[in-house]
Amino acid sequence: MKFKKNGYTGSSTILRVFMQPLRPVVQSKATERFETQPGEQAQVDWGHFRVDHDGRMKRLYAFAMVLGYSQAMYVKFTVDERLDTLMGCHTRVFEYFGGMTRHYLYDNMKTVVTGQDESGETIWNEPFARIAKHYGFTLRRCKPYRPRTKGNAENGVG
Repeated sequence: MKFKKNGYTGSSTILRVFMQPLRPVVQSKATERFETQPGEQAQVDWGHFRVDHDGRMKRLYAFAMVLGYSQAMYVKFTVDERLDTLMGCHTRVFEYFGGMTRHYLYDNMKTVVTGQDESGETIWNEPFARIAKHYGFTLRRCKPYRPRTKGNAENGVG
């Protein structure tokens, strides 16, 4: 410790106790809970897992959808996260919940989001956007690098 070299004989604990009232208070940003009405929004995400399958490690995926209002969750394990698998999971979850919500919130899943244009607008995967139009729901993207904007599904697959 530097202070010992300069002749200080005390411990670092006493210094920490002394300095505590002088340190600025660091406040974390509060997250306001985003409430939705019934049938308004669901959140979708993939989870990735490694499992032992006959002595070999195998990668599995979990499609998770959480209804915004009730927090009811649907999870389907798959062997891939291709577009046709994603569409099949959506079809099954619509049957499971007995309908659809008006909006679905996604992160940057490659099967849903292909990028963004110069103005920051989301470029949706065209085949998936056609499916959304066919079923009549709106695609929404959570803010990049802001996982709190889509915490329900993230918590489900974590």
